[in-house]
Amino acid sequence: MEVFIEAERGSNEKGRYDEQTLGRTGSRRAVVAYPYPYGFVMGSQVGADGDCADCYVITHERLREGSRVDCEPIALLEMFEDGQADHKVIACLRGDTVVADQALRDELAAFLSAIFAAYPEVEVRVGRLLPAAEAVAFIAL
Repeated sequence: MEVFIEAERGSNEKGRYDEQTLGRTGSRRAVVAYPYPYGFVMGSQVGADGDCADCYVITHERLREGSRVDCEPIALLEMFEDGQADHKVIACLRGDTVVADQALRDELAAFLSAIFAAYPEVEVRVGRLLPAAEAVAFIAL
């Protein structure tokens, strides 16, 4: 699968992009830095609104905002915003070996909690870290 990077690891800025044209439409500043590169799975269109699946790429390599990278799904993180599913695909660069475990789930949950603390009107709940097969089914590539 191909992932388009919107936020670099260690950055507090997330670019906003049109998912069809990949044109940059703006940016949003986060209160904490992204622990891993973040973007979306190109062509996945999982939401009722037609948005692509959100994705964290678990790597320490520097992936630049606006780049496209070849990845493999390794897990699916359950996340709910105001009771609506907003799950996150967890991936690694093709050929890398990454373990998706409870420590990774807890790290991402802490990051998401910190991000959404700035939006008290939004109720967020992070659930389980599901296996790779669930991520594949979710994005239905």
